[in-house]
Amino acid sequence: ENSVNLDFLNDFSKLYQSKVPKDMPIVIYGEDASSLRSAYAVATATDWGFTQVYYYRDGYFRWIAHNLPSTLKMASHYHSLPVVQLSH
Repeated sequence: ENSVNLDFLNDFSKLYQSKVPKDMPIVIYGEDASSLRSAYAVATATDWGFTQVYYYRDGYFRWIAHNLPSTLKMASHYHSLPVVQLSH
């Protein structure tokens, strides 16, 4: 419900620029377990000072297969970015 889709190459910097509290939980996942971009996003978010960054390594399709919450809201429409899904 409160998630926002951030493309790492185009939108991820919006997380840094946002007013999201540094202690808000953030879940990052890519397309699948081989997504190096999502691993890099985790490192970047922690470098930016976010303290509750969670990496769902299995990726988006496993996330959906486990019936975990999902949305297709794009970052350009929102100021609050509590959950992040990376796109390829």
